[in-house]
Amino acid sequence: MLRSTTSLASRFRFLHPNLAAGPAPLYAHLVARAADELDEGGRLWELLQPWEDEPDRLLFPLRLLAAVHRWVLAGDLPELAEHYPSVGGDLQPDGSWPLFREAVLGRAADLPGELAGVNQHNEVGRSAALSLGFVEAARRTGLPLRILEVGTSAGLLLRWDGYRELPWWDELFEATPPRYPARVVERRGCDLDPVDPTTEKGALRLRSFVWADLVEHLWMLDEAIEIACRIPVEIHEADGADWLDEVAGPRRGVTTVVFHSLMTASSDPGSLSAMSEVIGRKVAEATPESPLAHLRFETGRRPEPGRLVEVRLTTWPGGEERLLATADINGRRVRPVAG
Repeated sequence: MLRSTTSLASRFRFLHPNLAAGPAPLYAHLVARAADELDEGGRLWELLQPWEDEPDRLLFPLRLLAAVHRWVLAGDLPELAEHYPSVGGDLQPDGSWPLFREAVLGRAADLPGELAGVNQHNEVGRSAALSLGFVEAARRTGLPLRILEVGTSAGLLLRWDGYRELPWWDELFEATPPRYPARVVERRGCDLDPVDPTTEKGALRLRSFVWADLVEHLWMLDEAIEIACRIPVEIHEADGADWLDEVAGPRRGVTTVVFHSLMTASSDPGSLSAMSEVIGRKVAEATPESPLAHLRFETGRRPEPGRLVEVRLTTWPGGEERLLATADINGRRVRPVAG
C-alpha cells in the first residue's frame, strides 16, 4: 500500500471547504474539530493511527463520518442524533463534537469492520449532470445506449433515466434540461466492493454515506433505491481495467458508453492507467454503426469555487471531446456549456 503523504489532521482539514460549501455545516464543524484534536495527539489520535498510512485517495475522514452516521441512522446514538438533520435533529453543530468523539472512542472495537471497504458516496444527483452525456451520445448517433459504469457501487447512476420525471430532477439544473428520448437497452457495472441497494444492510450503508446535513439528498437516494428494485442492472465484483477488457468492445446497432464519476481522485493510479490503455485499444474497433463513447464526471481542469466538476464526453470514431457542463461534487448547480 502506498503511504499517505499527509497527516490524518490534514486530511480532515482538507475536506472543510467542500463541506462548508455543501452546505453541510454539521460535517464542516466535525471535520474542523477532528483536525484540531488530531493535531494535538491524545486518545483519538492513538485510536486512529492504524489508518495514518492509508493513501489520501481512500478518503478516511468520509468513511469515519459515514460509520458514525450509520450508528445514528440505526438509532444507537440518540443524544448525538439531536444534531443530525438526517434523522430530524435540529440542534446546531456546536455541542456535537464531544458526542461524536465519545461515540468513536466508545466503539473502538467496531471501527475496523465499519471502516473496511471503500468510500461509497452514491450521490444520485450526479445522474442529472451525466444525463447530458447520455443524451448527447444518443442524439449524435441516433442509436440506443449500452451503458457501462466503472466504480458503480450500487449501480444507482446506471438507472439515471428512471429519475427524469421525479420532482427534484429539474431543480439540479441551472437551465432547462434536454428531453431527447435516449433509450437504454443494456446496463452493466463493476466495483471492487459492490453494494446491493435492495437489501436492508445495503440501503443503510448507502444512506450512511450521504452527508447528514443534506436531507433532500437522502430523500433522493430513497427514491432511487425504490427505482432500483424495478430496473435491474448487472454488477460485477471486478477491477475496472479487467472488466472493461471483457465488455467494452463496441457492438453493432448500439452506442456503447463507458462512464465513471469522481474516480480519478480516489482510484489507484495504476488501475486508472490500465483502464485508459484498455479504452485506447477498444476505440480502434469503433465504427459509425458501432460507436463508442467515454463519459466522465470528474474534477475540472480549472475548477471554479463551488463548481469543481466537469462533465466531458469523447466519442468514436473520430475521438472528438466536448465539455458538456460544470457542476458541484454532488451533481447540483449543473450549468450546461454551449457548443
